[in-house]
Parts: sequence; structure tokens; C-alpha cells
Amino acid sequence: MKKPSIYDIAERVHVSSATVSYVLNGKEGKVSTATKKKIYAAMKELGYTRDHAAVSLSTGKSHLIGVCFPLDEASDAFSNPFYGEFLGAFESVIQASGYDVIIGQAKNPKQFEKWYISRALDGVVVLGSLPPELEKSLVRLGAKAVLVDVYEDYSAPFPNIRINDEAGEYLATRFLLERGHTHLGYIGGPDGSTVNHRRYCGFEKAMMERELPIEKNLVFHTTTNFEGGYAMGDSIVKNLDRISALVVDADIIAIGLIRRLQELGTKLPEDLSVVGFDDIHPAQYIHPTLTTVRQDIREKGSLSAKTILEEIDSPSKRKKTVVIEPTLAERNSVSTLSSLRKPFLE
Repeated sequence: MKKPSIYDIAERVHVSSATVSYVLNGKEGKVSTATKKKIYAAMKELGYTRDHAAVSLSTGKSHLIGVCFPLDEASDAFSNPFYGEFLGAFESVIQASGYDVIIGQAKNPKQFEKWYISRALDGVVVLGSLPPELEKSLVRLGAKAVLVDVYEDYSAPFPNIRINDEAGEYLATRFLLERGHTHLGYIGGPDGSTVNHRRYCGFEKAMMERELPIEKNLVFHTTTNFEGGYAMGDSIVKNLDRISALVVDADIIAIGLIRRLQELGTKLPEDLSVVGFDDIHPAQYIHPTLTTVRQDIREKGSLSAKTILEEIDSPSKRKKTVVIEPTLAERNSVSTLSSLRKPFLE
């Protein structure tokens, strides 16, 4: 059976092959919305798939955009709802503009460069980390790049999109303090992570404003996954006579923790209040529903996609950073502390 071509699509929609080509190559401003819809419908009906090699030869573009996970995150990326929500929003914008997404991993500069060149990427989005060696690779390749949640110092003129992590954790901590919780514990991701450190600084700032002590033996670190939170449950139960609430720097940790606490007979939020961070989709479906710092993950994904498309058309000449301000999603995992509750151990 003959593979359908753009000429078949053009004949089906009664437009020129040039009009179909405009749509396929992202030059949609030259085509009306109604015509675009007919072209996409015809592509679906005919089972048309793009020949990226032919597109690359005719346009000088592969219409492929890479999303690069850092080595320390990639192993958990597909089990973490955060990345799924980010990529879903990112890909919807990218595909609507006639591009496709390829996911890769920055194990080392040589492997990254091989991946980038072999795929003939038009642009790349780097998530989570930009080591100096990777920055040098991007510059050497002349890559069009956008950074997301990158905190390392760098000199290349790449746009950087991230959330105000410190402000988010400050919001979470202040929320607990305003509800009478003054004996707080803290659970963060791996010690040494810049993102985790910034979130801890927000917690510390709120506590210092109230002149409340932070007990170092009630500050815990674990892996940023469900299993890491689950593993913390036993340690937290042992300290329930010392804390009334926990600030947790990732929902995925908080959800695993809540599961284990409930297995151990802890009532939430009666015995312990918990606040998370991210507002991943499952946060509103666990019991109790999780009060959490909301970063708009879909907004971050869509904005990242729009920014890399802009970079492909007209690369930035100087660095710019877009900071998304978080809000608080108040649900059922936090109680207002009664003054009649038994005093805590000092």
C-alpha cells in the first residue's frame, strides 16, 4: 500500500501542497485556523506520518526537540508524576507547532553530543542541572537551548525557567505556624541538592521570623520518590511526641510518607499535619488530600515549550530567567492545633 504524501492531503482538503507544507513546517500563520483543522483531520484519516529525513533535507530542520534529563534524575523520571505532567504540557505545545519530542540523558558530554548530533536536534531543553561540561558542549554545538530548574552558574545566553522554591517553602511553613504549629519537623530530598537547599531556606526563614528553634535531629533527608517517603515513616512515628506538623519538600515524598504513617496507626491530620510541595495530580486524591505548595507544572511545561520554539526562530543574545511564583493549595492534611493538646517534649 502506497504511503500517503502531502499531495494526497492537499487533494483531500482542496488546497495546494505548499499550504500543507506550511502547516507541517510550523509556518501556520500563513494558513487559516479552519484550513489547519481540515489538514490535521486529513492527516489522521489518511494515516499520514512525517518523513523526518525528507523534512530535514528540504527545510534544514529536523523538527525534533530534545528533552534532556540529568543523570541523577533520569532513573526516577518516569515514575515521578511531576515529569509526566511537565512533559504532557510541553509535548502538546511542541506537537501543535509541527515538532516532535525526543527524550535523552546527559550521562557525559561526549554521549550528549553524540545524541544531539545523531538526532539533528533543532533545540534542546535541559532539566534540573547544567554542569560546566554540559554547558561547554551546548556552546560548542551552537545549540538552541532552554534550561528548566537549573541553579548552577553559567555564562551562555540560555533562558532559564524555574519556580521560586524558597518562597514556596516559606509559604508552607508560615501556613502551619498560623495554625498554631510551632514544633515542626522537616523532610527534604537528598542533602546537597540546590533545589532542596533553597526550599529548606524558606522553611528556615519562616521559623527564624517567629524566633522558633529548628531541631537538627528533626530535619531529615531521603530520596525524592515514593519509596523515600515511605521509608521515613518509622522515624517520624518515633518523634510524634516532639512535633505536631511536618514540612515536606516534595509531594512524592509526602505521599509515600502518609501511606506508611497510616499503616503504623497515625491519624492525619489529628496526630500530625503534613504539607507537601509541587501539587502533583495525585495530591488531591490521597487521603487525607494533601495541602501543598502549588507550582503550576503545566504552565512550566507550556512556557518551556514556547520558549524553546522562540529560541529556534531567534536565539537569545543574553541570559534571562523567568521565575514562576508559587501559591498554596489548602486541602485536608493540616489541622488547626488546639491549645488543649498535650505539651510537647522539650
